[in-house]
Amino acid sequence: STQRTMISAADNNPLKFVPGTDEILEIMFARRRAGYLDARRSIEDAFRDLKTHEFATYAAMQAALSRLLDDLSPEAIGRKLPPTSFTSKKGQAWDAYVATWRTMEEAHENGMLDIFLAYFSEAYAKADKQK
Repeated sequence: STQRTMISAADNNPLKFVPGTDEILEIMFARRRAGYLDARRSIEDAFRDLKTHEFATYAAMQAALSRLLDDLSPEAIGRKLPPTSFTSKKGQAWDAYVATWRTMEEAHENGMLDIFLAYFSEAYAKADKQK
């Protein structure tokens, strides 16, 4: 996701911004610091973020896989073929499928994995905006 958690003058979650466990526990339970949430609100905020992330990940996974499978569906491949007789269409369809796969795969260092991850990233950003 392109969103970043930014520190502000108030209501910062020590679980997000404080690097050490001991310091986090101290801020949350022992010596409160101005600008940070208390323990209860920090934990509630963290669980809310986790829930949002879980839903966005699930939605993004479905959307990315659906998009990739749509790109490689027989119908999508068939639309790329010129109109021909039925007998030669099967061979052309396979050739078009192979060409489509190779074109997609060769355009990325890690092949289809990179394509899926790009689709996933786009879908995650979209799902994250809908929270």
